[in-house]
Amino acid sequence: TYMLAFLGREATRQVTAVMPSSVSAPPKMPSRLRGDSTFSDSADRQASSIVQPRQQAPAPSSETFVSVSRRVRIPDSIRVARCRRLPEYGPSVVFFSGGSAIRELSRALKNYTHNSVHLITPFDSGGSSAEIRRCYDMLSVGDLRNRLLALSDESALGNPEVIRLFSHRLDKAHTGVAQSELVDLLAGRHGLASAVSMPQRSIFLSHLRWFANRMPSDFDLRGASIGNLIITGCFLEHDRDIVTAIYLIHKL
Repeated sequence: TYMLAFLGREATRQVTAVMPSSVSAPPKMPSRLRGDSTFSDSADRQASSIVQPRQQAPAPSSETFVSVSRRVRIPDSIRVARCRRLPEYGPSVVFFSGGSAIRELSRALKNYTHNSVHLITPFDSGGSSAEIRRCYDMLSVGDLRNRLLALSDESALGNPEVIRLFSHRLDKAHTGVAQSELVDLLAGRHGLASAVSMPQRSIFLSHLRWFANRMPSDFDLRGASIGNLIITGCFLEHDRDIVTAIYLIHKL
């Protein structure tokens, strides 16, 4: 290797000596081939660039990324007005809650959308709901009644009277007064019952009689919601099917 490097160096000197000044000298041999440690670094880098293979450019990616942004104003007055005018085409909304937790929100929301779904826990253990669960071994209907009233159409003819009837509670202090009030309701003499137009009044009183005829003797009527009693009677009348009871009350 040293001999070849020496011969190559001597040949390069002789050729350079006889070459005219107008002809550039050939490139010097890389130091790693000729064994000359005094060879310049620039020549080494030049030789290195000649020897090393050329790197290939990375292949273009087949994925395309697009970013889209939009600036909105909340609330959007145009969309709000559109939903107010056509609530049947309003947005779809799902609620997980109890009966009274979002009652006022539900009453306001029904004016902007008829596409809301309400998942309500039927395990209320207070008031007449607890008494109904104890005596009839059924789901709590208090929260269901509350949400049905909140979502009802208050502008429809006859509905305000039905809402008042369903929202009424019997006397909370005296059992005798509560029982007497229930008797007046069953007979249609109570002002809230007589205010409901036919045939709704007849249907509601029929459900209420189903409840009264099957009411245990120890049932505590104090503070009982008339709406809860009517829904319970409808539940008992239709083979203890709560889905049918909710559907019928909703239609009425």
